[in-house]
Amino acid sequence: SLNGYKVVSAELDVEKTTVVISDPFNLNVNPKAIPGATVGYQVVVTNIGLVTADNVTVVDSVPANSSFIVGSVTAPGAAVTYSNDGGATWAYNPVAGGNGTDTAVTDIRAIFPSIAAAASVQENFQVLID
Repeated sequence: SLNGYKVVSAELDVEKTTVVISDPFNLNVNPKAIPGATVGYQVVVTNIGLVTADNVTVVDSVPANSSFIVGSVTAPGAAVTYSNDGGATWAYNPVAGGNGTDTAVTDIRAIFPSIAAAASVQENFQVLID
């Protein structure tokens, strides 16, 4: 007799996009990535597999020469935590300074409990270019 096994798994596709939202001179009309500009990042995770993906973790670093804008994270359904030590720990609580940023935030982590087959989730955040 023959025994067969069919293994099905989740398969994730990850896409990150960046958009300059505004800058101090052009405001939101054709803005440039210059000091003082607000830049938005979006990570979309799509489960292109056949089964649900559980506990999907998205970690994103705050880019060099920029500061995290406190309150800018959206990640519906996810538990979001912050690091101020390059991702070694995740217990930091961001505090907005005078310009709304926290320069100590180095990384943002979003943990999605599950992503169904053929479904997508997204995590967004913004920074201010130094």
